[in-house]
Order: sequence, then C-alpha cells, then structure tokens
Amino acid sequence: MNMARIRKTYKTICNLIVFIGAMLQSSGNDTNPGSVQKPNPLEGPGTEEQGVHFLHYSFEKYPENETEIAIPFQGITSIDSNIKRLVKLEKLNLKNNKLKTLPSEIGDLVNLKILHLNGNNLETLPYEIGNLKSLHELDLSDNKLKLLPAGIRGMENLQELYLRGNKLKLLPADIEKLKNLQHLDLSYNEFESLPAEIKGLENLKILHLNRNNLETLPSEIEKLKNLQILLLGSNKLESLPSEIEKLKNLKVLLLGNNKLKLLPAEIGKLKNLNALGLRNNELETLPDTIRELSDSLQLLDLRGNNILEVGDGEWTLDKKKLREMFGDRVKFDGDVLREPQ
Repeated sequence: MNMARIRKTYKTICNLIVFIGAMLQSSGNDTNPGSVQKPNPLEGPGTEEQGVHFLHYSFEKYPENETEIAIPFQGITSIDSNIKRLVKLEKLNLKNNKLKTLPSEIGDLVNLKILHLNGNNLETLPYEIGNLKSLHELDLSDNKLKLLPAGIRGMENLQELYLRGNKLKLLPADIEKLKNLQHLDLSYNEFESLPAEIKGLENLKILHLNRNNLETLPSEIEKLKNLQILLLGSNKLESLPSEIEKLKNLKVLLLGNNKLKLLPAEIGKLKNLNALGLRNNELETLPDTIRELSDSLQLLDLRGNNILEVGDGEWTLDKKKLREMFGDRVKFDGDVLREPQ
C-alpha cells in the first residue's frame, strides 16, 4: 500500500472515530437538541514529537452561514486560520482540547456571542480577540494564562468573563472599559491584591476572588455598587475596609479560610445581606452591629473561630444568645453545613 493510500485510510478512520464521538456527544450538554455535529475534519495523520500527537483542526467543510459549532474533548492542538470564513458564527465551543494558541483570525468572527475555551493549554491570546464586539460570554477557565491582551477592552458587550484556574497576577488596565460586565470569575489565580482596574466595572454583580493570595482589599471596592455576590474565601485577608458598607446591594459575602481577626462595625449596614460566611478565621469577637443583620441574614457561618463575645459596652451576646437571635441560621463548630468551593 503506497503512502498516499495510507494517509487517505488514516484520515477516513480518524474522521469516522470523531464522527461517532460527536454523535454520542450530541446527547450531552454541549450540543443543542436537534442539531447535528459535522464530522471533525482533522487533517492527516498529524505529527509526532516526543510521543505527543498533534491534531490540527480545519473549518473548511463548514458552510459560511454556520451559526453554532461544538467540538469539545477532541484533543485538538491548533485550529486553522480559515475559521475567518464563518462570519455568521454565534456560538463556538472548543473546551477541553489541547489548544496552546489561537489564530489572529479569531477576531474576524464579528457575530460571535458565546466562546468557550476552558480546559485548554492556552498561554497567550491574540490581540485581535478584542475585535469580538458582539461577544456576551467568554470562558477561559483552566488554562495557563499569565496575562490578558490589552485588546480585550474592545469586547464592549461582554457580560460574563470566566478566568478561573489560570496564573493571572494582573489585569489589563483597560478592562474597566467592559461596562456591561456583570459576572467576573478570577478565582484560583495568583492575585495578591484586588486589581485596581476592576473598580470601573460599575455593573458588576458577581465577583469570584476565592483561592488567590489576597492580603488586603482596597477602599476602592466601594465603587462596585451593584455587586450582589462577593466570594473571597481561601485568601490571606486580616481585615476588611470600612468602605464595604457602600455595597448596599450585597447579598452573599463569603470570607471563609482567611486570617480575619476583626470585622468592621460598618458590616452592619449591609441590610440586604443574606449569607455571611466567616468559617475558619481568627475571630474572637464580633461587632455589636451584627444584630442589625438579624432580619436579612439567612446564614451566618462562624465555625472554626473562637468567638468569645459579641459586641461591647452595654450590649453583649454569647453564643447562646446569638443562637436565640439567629436560630439555625447561625453555624458554630459541630454544626453541619456544606461549604461552597
């Protein structure tokens, strides 16, 4: 059998395997019911380097009016620049592959609204990704990113940005131009301080900063006036700024597994707070203003602390009285509660 025949046979088998996988995947969550994924045009037998099989993905077989493509879990290491043909594309799912880079032509997908690139090996992003002005949702979780391109400021309609599980220490200064951003996940990164750039994200409602190396929160956090959920667990925080009182819409504040010794009295002004997680800190006392949250709080988790008293002066509470005030909504050591990760 000559080499051309071998290559043709290999490609046929490869496409058949991927097609079967795609058909099985169509019953899962990555494909809309009723849509059929096309055979993945994996080009040739690939190349071998130190035992690694590289798969290059070409989009040449897709019609130019294609609006949705989902090709997760295929071991793809690179994609072809001919993706620029698919200017009608609105949803692109490339999650859980082995991509290290993206072609600059990704920026030509001007109608793209949802882009999933989570679970790859991306170390950098092309500047042109900022040309995706129609993008609403971008998932870059679980990659190897250390920096984001300044061009990201061009995503003026972006509402959800997931950056969990990368190696980020900084954000581009112009990220504050993402005025429509509502959900930002920066958890499991390497931030040592709250990026000053996010203070301009005035429409932000959900902010994940858990599992970083944060030691302090800047007073500028008061700028996030629409924030409803703030996750700060598993950092190195020893205190909170008094300006936290300005977060009037805050409903969930999780601070477990830090080094908090005191809470600011101003925390009692968070009248819409439903959940306050303080598990595994170094608290020995709580401000008497905590009683001002008795109407709104549905959960007060104090496990893993050494609370001796609540309040000072004429108004004090021990654990028994605190339990009487909050009932089962307050959690002490020995109480069972599933902690969010």
